[in-house]
Amino acid sequence: MSAAAVKNKAGKVTDLKAAKAAKAKKAVAGKERLMNVLLAPHVTEKTSQAQQNQNQYTFLVRRDSTRTEVRAAVELMFGVKVVGVQTVNEPGKVRRFGRTVGRTQDSKKAYVRLADGQSIDYEAAGKA
Repeated sequence: MSAAAVKNKAGKVTDLKAAKAAKAKKAVAGKERLMNVLLAPHVTEKTSQAQQNQNQYTFLVRRDSTRTEVRAAVELMFGVKVVGVQTVNEPGKVRRFGRTVGRTQDSKKAYVRLADGQSIDYEAAGKA
């Protein structure tokens, strides 16, 4: 077994370079999936300041979405260049309804940083 060959969990010997290349070529989801990744913009005082000072926009996204899907979805829907994406999983809160104890839904937010000179106009994007 050479240095470039590695055993996987099943015990099979695979070529490390070929495995990395296959992982890097992993296709981004189709347009239909990308159109459903972004649920809504998340606008608060804190996100508005980040938008003005750091060119960073916040979106509520599907809980099963990945960073690469969020990046591709923003670039597809708004026609901008994305520099970075951070995601946050927020657990739901416990709420009481009379005697019954319930929970609100878990959610996921994505903080998307755009390249210098790029911006998103929510009103123009909604009309298109």
